Amino acid sequence: MAVRFFASALKEFGTESLQSAIEQTGATVNTEAGFNVDPRQAVGEGIIGGTSAGVVKTGLAAPNIIRPKPFDDTEQSRAATAFANRLVKVAEANNHNLKDVDVKSTNGAREAVTKAHTQIEKDLKQV
Repeated sequence: MAVRFFASALKEFGTESLQSAIEQTGATVNTEAGFNVDPRQAVGEGIIGGTSAGVVKTGLAAPNIIRPKPFDDTEQSRAATAFANRLVKVAEANNHNLKDVDVKSTNGAREAVTKAHTQIEKDLKQV
């Protein structure tokens, strides 16, 4: 299960980091301010996406160890969407800035992910 977590997290980290860099390039190229890509933002978005993917995929795989069942892309897509929606709701409810990727920030993306993770833990304990 650890291999699945790290493989999913690493893949999503790369995807999200690259996507962020491309978005930043598109938003700043040929502007008055000039081309500007913030590698810290790209890495931060990669960390958030990678961690989220690893947690979601590993959490969804855990019940399959006890009771195997088919896992298709539709379920995976719904789970990823559910986590993303939860993260946005947590951020909005607590006025967190998801673009703030400073790990020491108490009002940024890391804090929103932590709160969403805590909610998921509580939900799983109830189940």
